[in-house]
Amino acid sequence: MGRFASAILLALLSTAPLSAAANTSLKPLDYYFVKFKGEHDVMRDAIKNDPSIPSSQKPIVYKERFEELQGRFRAERSTEYASQRAIVVQDHSCTKGYSGGTKKCGTKCASAPSPEWFTEASMVESLMEDNTPNKRKATIEPNGSAACIYLQRSSKGRTFVRVKATFKYRPDFILRAVDADNTAVFKKIVTDI
Repeated sequence: MGRFASAILLALLSTAPLSAAANTSLKPLDYYFVKFKGEHDVMRDAIKNDPSIPSSQKPIVYKERFEELQGRFRAERSTEYASQRAIVVQDHSCTKGYSGGTKKCGTKCASAPSPEWFTEASMVESLMEDNTPNKRKATIEPNGSAACIYLQRSSKGRTFVRVKATFKYRPDFILRAVDADNTAVFKKIVTDI
């Protein structure tokens, strides 16, 4: 298991939500190495053996086509990161056994598995225990790191809300991750020539 995957797993286990699940369908970088190494080698050999390209132009053509390969990798890998989702569910209840006064039960949050994830209002549900919609709405932290619900009860009885938040990767994280993945894959391809 990679360091990044271990960090996400640790973050998921260290939070206290009812449940958390992440879509972990990112392809391993070795998949991309094999795919783009093959394409690179075919492209490189085609340029080397093409008599219509003057020798002085071959490095320029190679560089252009190499950048096209990297562009295709970046687009594919960005789409993969953008499709990832983590679902965090947090239950909160407030029970009052007497009449009079108000019992404040505080705030509970469905928090992002790690700082690279965020949520927004359209990706958060407030539910009853039977998973039907609840009229109480969760508030979203300004940076999207959590969806929180505050509960208090003024009369005898119990109030319950289940916050279900879907998180996705932050765009700036995707850019950094794809840059790092691009460097790792293509550095290995160029080294392996």
